[in-house]
Amino acid sequence: KKNLGLLMRGYTNVKDVDYALLYKREPEGHRLGLEIDGELGILNLYNELTYLWGSKKISMPGSYQGNLLRNYFMNVLGASYRFDNDLQLTFEHLFNGIGDSDNLDASNIRYQNGVSTTLNNQLTGISLAYQFTPLLIGHYDMKFAWDDSYQHNYSFIKSLSDNIDFTLGGQFNLGDRPSGANWQNPNLKSEFGRLSNFFYMDLKYYF
Repeated sequence: KKNLGLLMRGYTNVKDVDYALLYKREPEGHRLGLEIDGELGILNLYNELTYLWGSKKISMPGSYQGNLLRNYFMNVLGASYRFDNDLQLTFEHLFNGIGDSDNLDASNIRYQNGVSTTLNNQLTGISLAYQFTPLLIGHYDMKFAWDDSYQHNYSFIKSLSDNIDFTLGGQFNLGDRPSGANWQNPNLKSEFGRLSNFFYMDLKYYF
């Protein structure tokens, strides 16, 4: 049996405000989305809303109760501002209706199966981007889950030539660590406490 998808998008602009409407039929159900993007004084504001309905009834694996997927609402509300020195500041808040702050282990199952993007249903973030020189750009972002865990990401991108970029970055995760005996029963205590810290280097050559 083959599953056929359908995607429809529409765009318009009314009084300098952009609107986008999306409908997507996918194996999980029907997804409807609305995006609003405009300026309010010195701020760029945007709001992205999606709703999934008609979801399939798929039982959670193992001893977990409930369904892997359910109808849910998601909302991303953001604001950004560019300072005179070209520092870009962005603030975002995510409400994820399928996140389960009271049962992070079950939420992690949904995350691992690509159903959810976060474990908690509330997540707040802030990001900074700054061009130190035309050849060196820095990025930093901090995510705060409402279970008192944090994630910090940073990267520096250096252009070595017209076709070579070098990136140095890392990620720090702070929060209560899992207390379970194994990966099958992790007993997660926080969104980001389950993740490891790491550093990385990346060299890209374009041709």
